[in-house]
Amino acid sequence: MINIREVPITGCIRHIVVSLINDLTVSDWGAEARAQVSLFQPAIRINVKGDGKVIAQPPTSQSELDYLYMDQPVLARGHMCSAIWRSVDYPQHVDPELVWPECNYSDDTRAFIQCDVRSEFIPLHPSPAPDFEWRASDSEEKPELSAFVLSEMWNEEGVDKCLAGIASAYSDWIGENETALKKGQYPDNQFSSELIQRQKEGLERLQSGIDCLKSDEDARLAFCFANRVLWLQDLWKKRKNIGDSDIDPKNGFHWRPFQLAFFLISLESLHNQNSKYRDILDLLWVPTGGGKTEAYLAMMAFAIALRRRKSAAGNIDPAFNGSGAGVSIITRYTLRLLTVQQFRRTLLMVIAAEYLRVLPFKDKHGWRPEGCTIGADWLWGETRFSIGMWVGGAVSPNHIRGENGAVKALQDPLFSGGDPAQIIKCPACGEWLSIPNAGLPSDENTLHLVIRSDTDGSLGGTLDGMVYSGVITGIRLVDSDLPSPYHRIEIRTNSTQKIQAREFDEEIRKIGANTGFTTASFRPSRPGYFPISPEPGRKAVDKYSGFEIFCPNPRCDLNHIGEWKEGVPCSSQTEGIGIGGLHAQDLPEAFSRRTAMPIPAYTVDEQIYHRCPTVIISTADKIARLAFEPRAGSMFGDVKRYNRYYGYIRGTEEEQAYLPYGGGSSLPKAAFHPGSTVDVKPFLPPDLILQDELHLMDGPLGSMFGLYEMVVDGLIKRAGGRPKYVASSATVKRAEDQVHQIFNRGTFQFPPSGLSIRDSFFTRFPGQESAWDENGAGKVYMGVYAPGMGPLTPIIRLWSRILKVGWDLQEDQFINNYWTLVGYFNSLRELGGAGSLYHEDIVERLSFISDGDTRTLDPERAVELSSRINSTDIPQLLEDLEQGKNREHRENPDAILTTSMFGTGVDIPHLSLMVVNGQPKTTSQYIQATGRVGREHGALVTVFYRAGRPRDLSHYELFTGYHNRINLSVESASVSPLSQGCLKRGAGPAMVAFLRNMKDSAQSWAPNDGHQVRTENALKDFQTFLDVCFGETKETTEVREFMQSQFDLWRSESRKLGYTTLRFVESTEYQKAGANVVLGDPAHESMGNLRTIFKNAPQSLREIEETTAFEV
Repeated sequence: MINIREVPITGCIRHIVVSLINDLTVSDWGAEARAQVSLFQPAIRINVKGDGKVIAQPPTSQSELDYLYMDQPVLARGHMCSAIWRSVDYPQHVDPELVWPECNYSDDTRAFIQCDVRSEFIPLHPSPAPDFEWRASDSEEKPELSAFVLSEMWNEEGVDKCLAGIASAYSDWIGENETALKKGQYPDNQFSSELIQRQKEGLERLQSGIDCLKSDEDARLAFCFANRVLWLQDLWKKRKNIGDSDIDPKNGFHWRPFQLAFFLISLESLHNQNSKYRDILDLLWVPTGGGKTEAYLAMMAFAIALRRRKSAAGNIDPAFNGSGAGVSIITRYTLRLLTVQQFRRTLLMVIAAEYLRVLPFKDKHGWRPEGCTIGADWLWGETRFSIGMWVGGAVSPNHIRGENGAVKALQDPLFSGGDPAQIIKCPACGEWLSIPNAGLPSDENTLHLVIRSDTDGSLGGTLDGMVYSGVITGIRLVDSDLPSPYHRIEIRTNSTQKIQAREFDEEIRKIGANTGFTTASFRPSRPGYFPISPEPGRKAVDKYSGFEIFCPNPRCDLNHIGEWKEGVPCSSQTEGIGIGGLHAQDLPEAFSRRTAMPIPAYTVDEQIYHRCPTVIISTADKIARLAFEPRAGSMFGDVKRYNRYYGYIRGTEEEQAYLPYGGGSSLPKAAFHPGSTVDVKPFLPPDLILQDELHLMDGPLGSMFGLYEMVVDGLIKRAGGRPKYVASSATVKRAEDQVHQIFNRGTFQFPPSGLSIRDSFFTRFPGQESAWDENGAGKVYMGVYAPGMGPLTPIIRLWSRILKVGWDLQEDQFINNYWTLVGYFNSLRELGGAGSLYHEDIVERLSFISDGDTRTLDPERAVELSSRINSTDIPQLLEDLEQGKNREHRENPDAILTTSMFGTGVDIPHLSLMVVNGQPKTTSQYIQATGRVGREHGALVTVFYRAGRPRDLSHYELFTGYHNRINLSVESASVSPLSQGCLKRGAGPAMVAFLRNMKDSAQSWAPNDGHQVRTENALKDFQTFLDVCFGETKETTEVREFMQSQFDLWRSESRKLGYTTLRFVESTEYQKAGANVVLGDPAHESMGNLRTIFKNAPQSLREIEETTAFEV
């Protein structure tokens, strides 16, 4: 029986509910009788007669996103099924008899094959890939998109010739939008006016960036430098060398128009600290896989180059260090594994910049365009461009020395803490720098080692004449320019299993003992990590003050630099370099000829504080450490001394809190003799703050981060800076509210939307038809809901059938795209359960549905990508997966089991098959995760909705409408850093973070003594904190009052304690809590006889969710 219910809405508009009711009766409850009266997946198909038509339900209110999506309406929803309507139906792409077996029953049924509305139990929805490329119809004057050509664009005429086309084409597009409004093609209202206004603002900023390049020589030079950096890093990513004969420079890296335009739009405000857009956060919003990383890497290269040029030209305050060194950029990510991945990506950019810094140009140092007339030596400064990773101790040690330090970790194969060897392979050539925890891959591998041997020329013959056993199959001496007695050797391995680091160490040490050589690196399994500068007076076991990273491959471009030098305020070298009176940096003895360039990376917290890298890549949660770490003030330029062994220091050697950790004892006094330490001017504070994956800055994390971000902004302003903020995301909604709450800034979102969501000029979405073409990028979503089968049976059957189809189609030319099935899970618990099914039940089901020729699922060919995987193993895992398109399909994994980690920072373009196990918690997660497949070839994304979950059922019933307007469903970020709960938890620690790291404080906050709060100078510093971080506005009045109450509480408690010890912090890792502390933790708060001023102070923003603690 068909039941039709009509609900009046307004006028002649009706809401119609059509239900199919099975009114057949059953006399017998046996299975056969029930089957006879059951309707199996019936179809409801409707055509509207006469003048009637199906329309969207009128909205009660309209937003800008509703306006943009007005040509993609939602016309129906299902009830225990999905609904499809004519404009999104796909009868020409799927055999109608598969969808509706009765379609050809009669002429009457054939009229409903393509109908106005129909029901569907397995809905499909095509999602075309966006088009980012320049189209011939955009403009006759095409902009230059070759990074190599743009890097040689020197004069003003060249700027116009190369870039004017992008501005003129964008201007024409805006004009077309205005014409469309006048013709009534789009409603002309408040939303359209605001959209056009933002487009014109984008055009104005685009033109201002081009004008800045024409009028300012340093900006133009930095722009050329940034383009050459991107060209060079792209060359190395393809594993090419600069001198290779088959390279056509113009065929290297090419910009996508949106990348270049975003760079140009932000350029003027990056260059001009007084720009009216300097305090505006520029937000890059393009779909996943568009190439956001390249856009902001170029901006980073521009910023660090411009800083050096302004310093060299004397265009900075003379109170600052004239080298242009110090931290220029701080980038934050919310996930630790994502941070490590992005660190490695950004590292390649920094290496390219450092390579160009020292590259010979005629008789000078420093790359420049051929037409450049600037004749200065060391054009990009005497100090290295470098990068530092600021993450938790679980990833990398916090200190250099001591039992838990980086030196110990590099020396000891049994070390169980974080690993400082986070760079596994040379970014420029792919050579092994460290054997990961998972071991060297099976089969053949080639490594290089730098060794020391005092044998008189006989080593090569000895190695050639040896008979090798075990995993080492051969060793030979290779040509090298290292000073005697150092050499490079090439080692070949072959094994059916992965080779572990300890096994490799033992083999090489045995061979070395027999042939007379030792390893110059810390150990054989760390071939790229070399000790530096033994400290005077330090015991031999812990004598090294740090490490440098060099590529041991003699063919790497980094080992053919000509002459690498870095200037530092003092070293053992009496030779000066450049014009700044700096001395050449000390290097490990094996590289003393300076023909090899070190990989300029720092992976230990202590290096961040004392080496002040140009770029810092950090986790967002690390910001909470500012309250506990007064050395962190150096990140904001506050340095006063330089020591040849320890680097930059905020104070004197008497101020212990500013010195490196001594490893359980004081640093040796001999390291501070007069020739080893000099005074220095402070560095310029950071110029650029970059927040990637903005959508993840949400909830308690986003709120608490926003409170600490006010401190970071305040510290930079106090140091004399005015940072530019840039963010990016593929999924944002109401970003201006989120940015205002977290960063206290206005927002410019790029690219500004057009009059339709499908066209913003720089990002265009073709019609849905293109998504059905599996030869191009894009994807088709498929929904599956099985309410009568339980939670596990559908998973088993889905996975088995999909894997079997891949097996059956092995002769297909695109089998590599569909061989590996990606399983996405919403939690580690669900992933673990599915892993058990994969190894047992799915194997059994595959055998059952196969006719003798069964696909074998080898457990070794199922890859897990989740937070359970060690950070040093992930790069090799991802690289191996990325190379899958170049291998025979059977050599690739059968399955990838993954969680939310897969949604950020993973780029494996050939993957085209995915099963999403349950609707993810947020639409952002859903878009990010499914956006990882279908990047180069059409993909199928099967979404399995879990029966019994109301939210999953709702998404299934609204499947078509949800996917058709998916950005409307993106959740707005909920952040409130100035809420009472956030202030109660974080106000005190945030205040301490500012006071302990501020530049030119009236009170010295270096000692671990909380009683300093009593002084009048402390009161002055607190007032500075209020003025710099919060100002005096109505919005911050209550916050200032709350901060005042926290400061008064601290002073009051200090007075009550009298002369009893009050420390800022006391570590309880190896000892029991024994002192009163300002920054409380559970260990101190559980001691009834101790006072804590600010209870449960977060040491990481991972610790901010509500928890219940149990004391044992």
